[in-house]
Amino acid sequence: MKTKSKILIIDDEPQILELMALALEGSGYTVRTALDGAAGLAKIRQEPFDLVFLDISMPGLDGIAVLKKIRQIAPDIAVIMLTGYPTQEKVIASFKLKVSNFISKPIQINTIVKVAEDALEERKNSRLKRPE
Repeated sequence: MKTKSKILIIDDEPQILELMALALEGSGYTVRTALDGAAGLAKIRQEPFDLVFLDISMPGLDGIAVLKKIRQIAPDIAVIMLTGYPTQEKVIASFKLKVSNFISKPIQINTIVKVAEDALEERKNSRLKRPE
């Protein structure tokens, strides 16, 4: 049996964490959640993740600051940014830090699993292409 990937969701809205976790766990993924950037970074330091869903606007460390730290800690993690208020500046900053995708809130739960699958497949393919 194929092992499903491990996903971390970092968002300051508990309802979003719960809905996304249910959708992803229902598809067989192992899911962890964090209510802020510092807690999310602590989890990344404790265990490996294949994919992170990351809210761009959070109190304390915002998503861009967290993304920069993720790239230092574990550069191979696929990251999908979430936001209710996408600004051109934040979208550009996110893509410069190699995010896999950018999703606007309100999140369409039926697309979460598809977006996760696409990001994980892209990550796998880029790792296969990398020279030894």
